[in-house]
Amino acid sequence: MTWWQELEPNDILVPTDQPRPPLSVDASLLPHIGSDGLRWTHALATELAREYVDGGVPELSRSADFTRGLQMSTEANVLGLLRALISGGDHIETAQEALAFIDEAARRRVPMIAMLRGHQIGVQHWLRWCAPAIARHTDNAEQRAAALEQAVSVGVRFVDRISEQMIDEYERELQRRATSGAERRSAMVAAILAENIVDTAEASRILSYPLRGNHMAISLRGRANTSVQVDELEDTVQTFAAAVGARSVLTSATGLTTMDAWLAEPDTTRPPPATVGDCVDLGVGTVSSGMPGFVLSVRQAHRAMEVLQAVAPQESGRVIYFDRVRLASLMIDDLESTRSFIRDTLGPLAGPSERASELRGTLQAFFDADKSYVAVARSTHLHKNTVVQRIAKASEFAGRNVSAGIDVYVALTLIDLLGPE
Repeated sequence: MTWWQELEPNDILVPTDQPRPPLSVDASLLPHIGSDGLRWTHALATELAREYVDGGVPELSRSADFTRGLQMSTEANVLGLLRALISGGDHIETAQEALAFIDEAARRRVPMIAMLRGHQIGVQHWLRWCAPAIARHTDNAEQRAAALEQAVSVGVRFVDRISEQMIDEYERELQRRATSGAERRSAMVAAILAENIVDTAEASRILSYPLRGNHMAISLRGRANTSVQVDELEDTVQTFAAAVGARSVLTSATGLTTMDAWLAEPDTTRPPPATVGDCVDLGVGTVSSGMPGFVLSVRQAHRAMEVLQAVAPQESGRVIYFDRVRLASLMIDDLESTRSFIRDTLGPLAGPSERASELRGTLQAFFDADKSYVAVARSTHLHKNTVVQRIAKASEFAGRNVSAGIDVYVALTLIDLLGPE
């Protein structure tokens, strides 16, 4: 007979009066270890569970149901060790009680290091209890050495196996948690954009983003014929956020190559980036405050992206700011009429020649400077007389006086966006 078949009450190192729960492996092991063997495993598991809670994770003692699950898992593992011994070390299987406890521990966020420490403690206790039982129920030193070696080998292999299962389950739980968190954030963003009534503080907590302050929203689109993925869009957002000094960032993927993002408290004194890469387009909303600003800015970012897609669908890597295309966005839905307006207003000045482009640039600077020749000369490093001559030449090109009139300013803004024909 083997030593585990001869276990008796005297082999119990630390007696217990704690009731023993029935386990899934009892029926298959009872014929091999008997009722005294079951009592031995129960006493071992009780001592081990108590030491694990006291020395490993003391806070678990406040959760009676979890401690009970630990006790059942520990005892099922000890029985699993005995089952492995009975099979000659070829059959190492984790009982359902142990698997259930691993799942619950991952869900309760018990630190993985504490769980691994529990497995180490388990091997120590297993060998401490096995050694005297082996010594009592073997006939000679050679048998004792062989039995102890087998107990060590099975113990190490069993712990390796259950540790692998635990790590796999923890990774799955982390993935479930990440997916669940992403879904909650996505649902909260959708509720805010739908202008549903939400609690600002709770929404900020779920999103890990301050909703009460100022926001600058970005709409991102990866170039269609590139391999841009969500991670690259995230990197683009971080690059842009760093450029404008944002204090916090929130991203929400809207497709495989599209994303919305919000930047909290951007530094409006910093010059905004003109580009952030070759393969991603950005539409940028104005800085707006609070929950209404969160919604307004992203709508503006979407509109800026629509303008970009309408006027330059084949280009990529451009950054379009809504405040610079606000006027154009009102007219961009009818490109043919917009182009006609530019031609009617600017005439040949709307042409693609280098001279026409130079005159348009000076005329735009003239409007931006409130029609001050001196200010234009200072900003462009031209002589005042040169500025006067260029404005006159622009009127000659256009066939009309272009130094006044809101229609000229609008046409210049539009051609800057659309480009000359």
